Amino acid sequence: MTGAGDYSATDWAANWARALGLYDQKAGTTAVSRAWKTLKDLNLVESTRGEEGKAKITKLLEDGSGDPYRPPGKGDYYFQLPFWYWRDRLNEKLTPPGKAMLLIALDMRSDEFALVQDKISEWYGPSPESVRKGIDELVSHVVIYIARYEWFNTLRSKTGQTARPLYRFVLKYTPPGLKSAGPEPSAE
Repeated sequence: MTGAGDYSATDWAANWARALGLYDQKAGTTAVSRAWKTLKDLNLVESTRGEEGKAKITKLLEDGSGDPYRPPGKGDYYFQLPFWYWRDRLNEKLTPPGKAMLLIALDMRSDEFALVQDKISEWYGPSPESVRKGIDELVSHVVIYIARYEWFNTLRSKTGQTARPLYRFVLKYTPPGLKSAGPEPSAE
Protein backbone atom coordinates (compact mmCIF):
# COMPACT_ATOMS: atom_id res chain seq x y z
CA MET A 1 0.00 0.00 0.00
CA THR A 2 2.88 2.37 0.63
CA GLY A 3 5.22 1.33 -2.18
CA ALA A 4 5.18 4.64 -4.08
CA GLY A 5 4.03 8.23 -4.01
CA ASP A 6 4.39 9.76 -0.56
CA TYR A 7 4.71 6.26 1.00
CA SER A 8 1.56 6.63 3.04
CA ALA A 9 -1.72 4.84 3.56
CA THR A 10 -4.95 6.22 4.97
CA ASP A 11 -7.51 3.98 6.68
CA TRP A 12 -9.62 3.45 9.77
CA ALA A 13 -7.94 1.91 12.83
CA ALA A 14 -10.56 -0.88 12.76
CA ASN A 15 -9.44 -1.86 9.25
CA TRP A 16 -5.78 -1.97 10.35
CA ALA A 17 -6.86 -4.15 13.28
CA ARG A 18 -8.73 -6.59 11.02
CA ALA A 19 -5.67 -6.78 8.74
CA LEU A 20 -3.75 -7.96 11.81
CA GLY A 21 -6.42 -10.51 12.69
CA LEU A 22 -7.82 -8.48 15.60
CA TYR A 23 -11.59 -8.51 15.20
CA ASP A 24 -12.73 -7.05 18.52
CA GLN A 25 -13.50 -3.39 17.66
CA LYS A 26 -12.32 -1.82 20.91
CA ALA A 27 -9.35 -4.08 21.68
CA GLY A 28 -8.23 -4.09 18.03
CA THR A 29 -8.24 -0.32 17.61
CA THR A 30 -6.49 0.11 20.96
CA ALA A 31 -3.75 -2.34 19.90
CA VAL A 32 -3.34 -0.56 16.56
CA SER A 33 -3.13 2.84 18.25
CA ARG A 34 -0.45 1.53 20.62
CA ALA A 35 1.52 0.03 17.74
CA TRP A 36 1.39 3.26 15.70
CA LYS A 37 2.49 5.24 18.78
CA THR A 38 5.47 2.93 19.30
CA LEU A 39 6.48 3.22 15.63
CA LYS A 40 5.99 7.00 15.80
CA ASP A 41 8.15 7.24 18.96
CA LEU A 42 10.87 5.30 17.12
CA ASN A 43 10.69 7.79 14.19
CA LEU A 44 9.65 5.03 11.79
CA VAL A 45 6.27 6.49 10.81
CA GLU A 46 4.44 9.79 10.83
CA SER A 47 0.79 9.82 11.81
CA THR A 48 -1.72 12.51 10.88
CA ARG A 49 -5.48 12.70 10.43
CA GLY A 50 -6.46 12.07 6.85
CA GLU A 51 -9.77 12.24 5.08
CA GLU A 52 -12.90 11.69 7.20
CA GLY A 53 -10.79 11.40 10.36
CA LYS A 54 -8.97 8.28 9.15
CA ALA A 55 -5.35 7.84 10.24
CA LYS A 56 -2.80 8.70 7.57
CA ILE A 57 0.38 6.72 8.23
CA THR A 58 3.49 7.71 6.30
CA LYS A 59 6.65 5.60 6.26
CA LEU A 60 9.88 7.26 7.37
CA LEU A 61 13.43 6.09 6.75
CA GLU A 62 14.03 2.85 8.65
CA ASP A 63 17.18 4.12 10.38
CA GLY A 64 15.06 6.01 12.94
CA SER A 65 16.36 9.42 11.84
CA GLY A 66 12.84 10.67 11.10
CA ASP A 67 13.84 11.54 7.54
CA PRO A 68 11.30 10.92 4.76
CA TYR A 69 11.34 7.40 3.38
CA ARG A 70 13.16 6.72 0.13
CA PRO A 71 13.70 3.36 -1.50
CA PRO A 72 17.20 1.89 -1.20
CA GLY A 73 19.51 3.12 -3.93
CA LYS A 74 22.91 2.24 -5.22
CA GLY A 75 25.35 1.92 -2.32
CA ASP A 76 22.62 1.64 0.35
CA TYR A 77 23.06 -1.31 2.65
CA TYR A 78 19.93 -3.40 3.12
CA PHE A 79 18.78 -6.97 2.92
CA GLN A 80 15.55 -8.72 2.11
CA LEU A 81 13.86 -11.62 3.79
CA PRO A 82 13.90 -14.51 1.33
CA PHE A 83 10.60 -15.34 -0.37
CA TRP A 84 10.74 -18.78 1.28
CA TYR A 85 10.57 -17.17 4.73
CA TRP A 86 6.90 -16.45 3.99
CA ARG A 87 6.27 -19.53 1.85
CA ASP A 88 7.52 -21.90 4.57
CA ARG A 89 5.61 -19.88 7.19
CA LEU A 90 8.72 -19.17 9.24
CA ASN A 91 7.02 -15.92 10.27
CA GLU A 92 4.67 -18.19 12.28
CA LYS A 93 7.06 -21.01 13.20
CA LEU A 94 10.08 -19.09 14.50
CA THR A 95 10.07 -17.58 17.97
CA PRO A 96 11.56 -14.10 18.49
CA PRO A 97 15.07 -15.56 19.11
CA GLY A 98 14.84 -17.49 15.84
CA LYS A 99 13.68 -14.41 13.93
CA ALA A 100 16.43 -12.29 15.52
CA MET A 101 19.10 -14.84 14.61
CA LEU A 102 17.79 -15.01 11.02
CA LEU A 103 18.20 -11.24 10.70
CA ILE A 104 21.65 -11.41 12.29
CA ALA A 105 22.71 -14.26 9.99
CA LEU A 106 21.46 -12.33 6.95
CA ASP A 107 23.51 -9.37 8.18
CA MET A 108 26.69 -11.50 8.08
CA ARG A 109 26.68 -11.16 4.26
CA SER A 110 29.06 -14.07 3.83
CA ASP A 111 28.83 -17.50 2.22
CA GLU A 112 30.08 -19.09 5.46
CA PHE A 113 29.69 -17.41 8.82
CA ALA A 114 30.32 -18.06 12.50
CA LEU A 115 27.56 -17.30 15.00
CA VAL A 116 29.62 -16.74 18.15
CA GLN A 117 27.21 -16.39 21.07
CA ASP A 118 29.14 -13.94 23.25
CA LYS A 119 30.06 -11.70 20.28
CA ILE A 120 26.49 -11.65 18.98
CA SER A 121 25.26 -10.80 22.47
CA GLU A 122 27.78 -7.96 22.69
CA TRP A 123 27.15 -6.59 19.17
CA TYR A 124 23.38 -7.06 18.82
CA GLY A 125 22.02 -7.37 22.36
CA PRO A 126 20.25 -10.73 22.79
CA SER A 127 21.30 -12.94 25.67
CA PRO A 128 23.64 -15.87 24.93
CA GLU A 129 20.72 -18.22 25.71
CA SER A 130 18.52 -16.45 23.12
CA VAL A 131 21.35 -16.65 20.58
CA ARG A 132 21.73 -20.40 21.19
CA LYS A 133 17.97 -20.96 20.99
CA GLY A 134 17.73 -18.93 17.78
CA ILE A 135 20.58 -20.83 16.12
CA ASP A 136 19.01 -24.16 17.14
CA GLU A 137 15.69 -23.08 15.60
CA LEU A 138 17.30 -22.07 12.30
CA VAL A 139 19.09 -25.42 12.12
CA SER A 140 15.99 -27.43 13.08
CA HIS A 141 13.85 -25.59 10.50
CA VAL A 142 16.61 -26.24 7.91
CA VAL A 143 17.32 -22.56 7.20
CA ILE A 144 21.04 -22.83 8.00
CA TYR A 145 23.32 -25.81 8.44
CA ILE A 146 26.83 -26.45 9.73
CA ALA A 147 29.07 -26.47 6.66
CA ARG A 148 32.28 -27.28 8.52
CA TYR A 149 34.24 -26.61 11.69
CA GLU A 150 36.95 -23.98 11.88
CA TRP A 151 39.88 -24.50 14.25
CA PHE A 152 41.39 -21.45 15.92
CA ASN A 153 43.90 -20.61 18.65
CA THR A 154 42.56 -19.59 22.05
CA LEU A 155 43.76 -19.29 25.61
CA ARG A 156 40.38 -20.54 26.83
CA SER A 157 41.28 -24.12 25.95
CA LYS A 158 43.83 -26.41 27.65
CA THR A 159 45.14 -27.43 24.24
CA GLY A 160 45.36 -23.86 22.97
CA GLN A 161 42.95 -24.62 20.13
CA THR A 162 39.23 -25.17 19.74
CA ALA A 163 36.73 -25.42 16.91
CA ARG A 164 33.59 -23.49 16.11
CA PRO A 165 30.93 -24.28 13.52
CA LEU A 166 30.71 -22.28 10.32
CA TYR A 167 27.18 -22.07 8.95
CA ARG A 168 25.70 -21.64 5.49
CA PHE A 169 22.19 -20.88 4.37
CA VAL A 170 20.24 -23.66 2.71
CA LEU A 171 20.01 -22.78 -0.99
CA LYS A 172 16.44 -21.42 -0.98
CA TYR A 173 17.25 -19.04 1.92
CA THR A 174 20.62 -17.89 0.56
CA PRO A 175 20.67 -14.10 0.10
CA PRO A 176 21.26 -12.79 -3.45
CA GLY A 177 24.95 -12.55 -4.30
CA LEU A 178 25.95 -15.35 -1.94
CA LYS A 179 26.23 -19.04 -2.68
CA SER A 180 25.31 -22.10 -0.72
CA ALA A 181 27.63 -25.05 -1.14
CA GLY A 182 26.43 -28.62 -0.85
CA PRO A 183 25.92 -31.06 0.43
CA GLU A 184 22.89 -29.59 2.13
CA PRO A 185 20.97 -31.47 4.82
CA SER A 186 17.85 -33.34 3.83
CA ALA A 187 14.53 -31.86 4.95
CA GLU A 188 13.45 -35.13 6.57
